[in-house]
Amino acid sequence: MALDVKWLLHSKIIQVNISGNISVDDVTHLSNSILAFFEQSDSPLIHILVKKEGSGTLPKSLTSVIEGTKFLRHEQMGWFIIYGNMEKEKIAVFFSTVITGVTKARHRRYDTLKESLAFLTSVDSSLPPLESLL
Repeated sequence: MALDVKWLLHSKIIQVNISGNISVDDVTHLSNSILAFFEQSDSPLIHILVKKEGSGTLPKSLTSVIEGTKFLRHEQMGWFIIYGNMEKEKIAVFFSTVITGVTKARHRRYDTLKESLAFLTSVDSSLPPLESLL
């Protein structure tokens, strides 16, 4: 799996890019990376934007994935948004819906980064205008 985790907007929005096959170990590594970003910020809410590119396999154990996504239950967790064309990612959509339902994370899916950022500015008044991030 190729994984890139970075600040899209320092201390406010984390951008995650994922491609290829995803294992349970990858989920745990991703969660630990995101928790490290949370520790760098004193923002009350940090939003996460995820773009999954290309096809790839997902772990077979939904329970292991839920256990591995500790960041979704973190007190600073804002909105968890997956964006991109999910037409061929039916299993990923199912997993994200179940996982965010179990963890009670705020979750949305959009086709584009632009739609995702527009949503975030509509629900979080502490964010500056985000058009420059496109």
